[in-house]
Amino acid sequence: MMTPTIEVIPLQTTQIDAAAGAMSRAFQFSPMFTYVFPDEAERAQRSPEFFAQLLRYGQQVGEVATTAGMPQGTIVSWTVPTDETALAVAPEASLAAMPALLGEAAFARFIALVGHVDTHQDQLVPTPYWYVIALGVDPAVQGHGIGRALIHHLAQAAATRLPAVLWTDTARNVRFYQRLGMRLVGEGLMPESPFPYWILRWDG
Repeated sequence: MMTPTIEVIPLQTTQIDAAAGAMSRAFQFSPMFTYVFPDEAERAQRSPEFFAQLLRYGQQVGEVATTAGMPQGTIVSWTVPTDETALAVAPEASLAAMPALLGEAAFARFIALVGHVDTHQDQLVPTPYWYVIALGVDPAVQGHGIGRALIHHLAQAAATRLPAVLWTDTARNVRFYQRLGMRLVGEGLMPESPFPYWILRWDG
């Protein structure tokens, strides 16, 4: 699965802003972020700091990996359920800042979406599992094997004998993940919206 020419490393603190910018661009027009932020201008304004906070949190409770040098793609993952000790993160890294970062209405939609998909995942794949929270590649470099290289980090889930689970809101991504050995195990609609999502599982 690994693309030899692309080096994937643990995200460094100094890379967070650049990685968040790349992820923001990757998700700018995704159905998920269109659902959370219907207003395009607000989406562009708020999503970089949202991803920066997600990356900080991911570093504390799981794993965040990115491409060496300038981050062009990043993957964030952790185990479900998450260790209680890991959840006791410092305020600057916790998800407690999300309501202020997203805005009240967007945060309500975000929580509704996450709760809905998480419940669906738990019905399809009994816990514990390795949860790929986010995988994004800057649109300028998509199609060059970066996503494939990042997905290789699912090997950590295999090493812990846990299945890996992710969900996507983009139909073409389903075919991409299936080519990498994942199985489609479920699908649904985001709460009170026409936007579909697909849940995939990988057993190593």
